[in-house]
Amino acid sequence: MKRFTSAEIRDFVSKANFDEKMILSKDPSWPKISIVTPSYNQGQFLERTILSVLNQNYPNLEYIIIDGGSTDGSVEIIKKYEKYIAYWVSEKDSGQADAINKGLRISTGQILAYLNSDDTYAPAALNNMVQYLTGHPDIDAIYGICNIIDENDQIVNQWHPAEFDIRALVRSGISTIPQQTVFFRRHILEKIGFLDTSLRHAMDYEYWIRTGKKFRVQKTPYVLANFRVHERSKTSLESSGQWQESCRISDMYSDENKFRWMVRYWN
Repeated sequence: MKRFTSAEIRDFVSKANFDEKMILSKDPSWPKISIVTPSYNQGQFLERTILSVLNQNYPNLEYIIIDGGSTDGSVEIIKKYEKYIAYWVSEKDSGQADAINKGLRISTGQILAYLNSDDTYAPAALNNMVQYLTGHPDIDAIYGICNIIDENDQIVNQWHPAEFDIRALVRSGISTIPQQTVFFRRHILEKIGFLDTSLRHAMDYEYWIRTGKKFRVQKTPYVLANFRVHERSKTSLESSGQWQESCRISDMYSDENKFRWMVRYWN
């Protein structure tokens, strides 16, 4: 399966390289994909995120950006591409999960995803994902391999997630699925609802557990996205809070007794 170099990742998001007619065509012969980007003061990276979506050249794309009232030039970046964005807004919200939920409520696509404003998709991610889901109609959600990149789009590591196992996911106490690579069918949203807005860090982890308890989730062999690690990211700044929140979620969904879980946690 195709692996990308740092130069290829950088080049893919360095400039607009999409067919305008194709992006605007909304060809109904292709399944509609709705992608939501929650954004707040990530102007340093936002344009690269947007270009990673538009440069997919996908002919039935619904791209939604929910900005939390940024003051760093993000709105100007969004306006630069608003012709190709189905909906965007810049207003105060109650956090990342709330912003994502706003976008999901507006969305109309058959396939859904959300991509944070400092992460990017890999080249051909949408085509590879659609090809896989079309060939596997029994699969409800997919994820794949994720590059770990730095501020300059340099690949510093690669995340090879394990095959999906709901019991292992709950026991892990932390998400073992790269959120950036996840795509899921609309009926999941209709059945289990939206992200838990009471969670600041581990809303993804909790949502994957809810999904995995009711639906078929499958790992794919594709490199689908790039997870950016930088000094201002929540992952870097608030790792302790993320771990504590994840452990509470693991406890809530675990079928182990409390004593065994506590021993595992402290170990």
